[in-house]
Amino acid sequence: MTIGNNKNGDLADIETKIDLIDTNVDTINTKTALNSTVAKAADLATLDAKVALDSTVAKAATVALDATVAKAADHAVPAANSDANILIRDVIGNKTDLNVVPFADGDNSIMAHLQTGYYHVHGASFIYPDKAVPITLTSAIASWAETGAIVEIIPANGIIKNFDLHWCSISDISATLDGVIDIFAGPALSEVKIGSVDVVRTANFSRENAMPVQVPQQPANTRISARFTDSTASSRTVRIKFYGHVYATSLT
Repeated sequence: MTIGNNKNGDLADIETKIDLIDTNVDTINTKTALNSTVAKAADLATLDAKVALDSTVAKAATVALDATVAKAADHAVPAANSDANILIRDVIGNKTDLNVVPFADGDNSIMAHLQTGYYHVHGASFIYPDKAVPITLTSAIASWAETGAIVEIIPANGIIKNFDLHWCSISDISATLDGVIDIFAGPALSEVKIGSVDVVRTANFSRENAMPVQVPQQPANTRISARFTDSTASSRTVRIKFYGHVYATSLT
């Protein structure tokens, strides 16, 4: 009986140990599954972080590229003689700019003013009429009457580039007088006065020389004419030529 009871006790003890082993195995399996889940979660988190970082870097690169493109556009050379006034480059202008003729406030860049100023001093010069006698102007009979003939000095298409007049050469004043030479621009019968020059001859002195002229810059091919009025009650005459320059290095 003692032996039988011992066997039964040993079997029970073995079964208990087997159950404990099973429990330990289950615990191990659970821990293994948990560790795997944690590891996967960590890997996913790392992957998500990398994806987010890559996305951020890509967005930053795109923003930087857009900024670079925008800056490049801002610093691009503007079209010649552009009247845009949005960006600083529009205000500075193109190296080939010249002031618009007729002049208009706000339509010209800094470069246009600078380059036009250069040609105002160094543009190719002309005299008109060239290699010909001066043109005679005849005043009306009445004193200071503005009814004398307006006489063509520079024909239309005579100067083929934008130009300016600076001097009027006066000669052969026919009598003692005070007079005025009015200068006109435009087609016959549609002339517009753009400037004047005074004329003086006294009993002792006749001012026959080149007198300064101030007129607006003229578009290429503009016709220039003149009219003489004087202080006497008789028809008097004077002969003139114009000196000027184009806004270029050549007349042609």
